[in-house]
Amino acid sequence: MSDAMHLTKELAAQIDGFSFANGHGFVETRIGFAVELFFLGGSESRTRLILCDMLRQYHALFTDALSHFLKLNTSRLTKITGSDYLDYYENIARKLSSTEPMDAMVFGYPGKKVVDEPTPLSISFKCAGPDPMSLLGRSMICAYFPASFVAERGYGILFDLTKRWASSVELLHGSAGYSLLFEHGVFAGSNTVAETVLPPSNVSLDWIFPIHFISK
Repeated sequence: MSDAMHLTKELAAQIDGFSFANGHGFVETRIGFAVELFFLGGSESRTRLILCDMLRQYHALFTDALSHFLKLNTSRLTKITGSDYLDYYENIARKLSSTEPMDAMVFGYPGKKVVDEPTPLSISFKCAGPDPMSLLGRSMICAYFPASFVAERGYGILFDLTKRWASSVELLHGSAGYSLLFEHGVFAGSNTVAETVLPPSNVSLDWIFPIHFISK
């Protein structure tokens, strides 16, 4: 890898500290790394357990930093104590009917205190079967990584993880690399977010980080 591709700890710290805020000072997005995969088979228990194993892999990378998770069909976050939340999701994956979608969200907030803004330590997935409006299904997983983590561990860990995850599901398409980081569950294409993040039409878009797409 060339020096131009090397992410220094100093640059990573700047990236982790950067954010886009709206006119009211609310942080709507940050910058970091993301792995996002879309796949088939989300209604199957086997696929859901594979996604739960991905949560375990993510937990192993950030064990002490993860702070909260969201239980199924609730809107209030629950504090993480140990790894019991992983067992909770696996039990749901085994018991939930294939006709019911399964969601998971895990966060690592600074100081383990919930803040209403994106955090570069988070992972979420949604597993569901096809419906009349989405015949291929609506299943995906999205994991965020701080730039400081990639600077310390190297690009290889992100590359290997992406290949491993992509090969374990019936992949449709996905991406991995530098990315804008939004709150999971927030539609990133909304007008308010677009007005905050995107420059005016007379400004060059050369600053936007590249996203590398993968597909079958």
